[in-house]
Amino acid sequence: MAFRWKLGVDAGIYEQGPVIVNGVAYMTSDWTITRAPSLLALSVKTGAVLWTLPIPPDLLPEHGMTVTGNRLLIGYRWGGPTYMHQATPGGVIAIDLSTRRIVWHSALPSENGSSTEALQPYSDGKQVYVSGAQNAVVAFRLSDGKLLWHVPAPQNPRENPPAIDGMAVTGGQVFVVDGEGLVAFDGLTGKRLWSSSVATGGPVAADGRIFVMTFSGVSEFSAAGCGKSVCSATWSTRIPHHTLPQYVFLMSADSASLFVTYNTQDGSTNGCYGTGYNSLARLSARTGQILWSARLGLGVRGVVHAGGLLWAIEDIAAGPCDYPYARLIAVSATSTTAPRALLQIPLPDYDLAGQQLAVAGGTVFYKAANILRGARIKGQ
Repeated sequence: MAFRWKLGVDAGIYEQGPVIVNGVAYMTSDWTITRAPSLLALSVKTGAVLWTLPIPPDLLPEHGMTVTGNRLLIGYRWGGPTYMHQATPGGVIAIDLSTRRIVWHSALPSENGSSTEALQPYSDGKQVYVSGAQNAVVAFRLSDGKLLWHVPAPQNPRENPPAIDGMAVTGGQVFVVDGEGLVAFDGLTGKRLWSSSVATGGPVAADGRIFVMTFSGVSEFSAAGCGKSVCSATWSTRIPHHTLPQYVFLMSADSASLFVTYNTQDGSTNGCYGTGYNSLARLSARTGQILWSARLGLGVRGVVHAGGLLWAIEDIAAGPCDYPYARLIAVSATSTTAPRALLQIPLPDYDLAGQQLAVAGGTVFYKAANILRGARIKGQ
């Protein structure tokens, strides 16, 4: 497998995507003070631009996109003029992929003119949920963008604006991790249902379960809650050797497995790059048991679970103080023991910011800053 095509987008690091639906990859072009952003639709096989849609210059995409049905949802921050130093909050853009038109864009409610963008939107097919502008959750109607309800984020004097670390939507509920931990809300009304203070990051939803990062590793909760306002984890697993909670990352989950990456501080040296290394682990989604862990290089990111494989960007260095480089790796997601890499392909553009990975439609997409590359998977 090799990267067969390359697409250069307007220079910058703020492009989003790609999100792949029905053989088409969607991403946004960059924006500057003199150039408005656009939505690009690309062929997954050739990288050819199929069509483009200009986005108003005041609505600047910065965080992830979501597709539900024929609607593509983009979180934006306000890029227009401000008045009396009161910034207009960001919001959500909804694009109809059938008509290739923006059908609505709605700003987040803000009581104090906070200058903050909207994070990645999520949807249950009827409503759109997003965090931002000091709101833990804001709900819009998917059909027309009408504001339905919003819940302010808890105030923490050490965090301004308040930190929201992820969202998941499943079973008619919305889950966020904020300054209070994991909080579950009713998707229709915004009513607070239950919470747990142990969560520090996530959440990831799969098969009626909610997985979160904690100070010691990973915990799992039933998405249905426990019948009380405060719930305890069904199971908790300590990830060995990591020293700080930000070094554990939930990557993906399904009914059987949960995949995490973590930094291991075991005293081993990486020469000029300090001590420790990064690992990838598979856990049982039902019990939290660590089924296997695989030692990787200086870093691992962009893990994608697709087609029975785990794809990732691995940072490595040939020698103790050699300049690092990145490579694309793929390992079996169903192996019962620590898997060996099925492929290792050096990645170009290692110095560029904003590296992202996506796999769908038989194509591996690798984006670094303003360059998107595509590689076809053999036999697909």
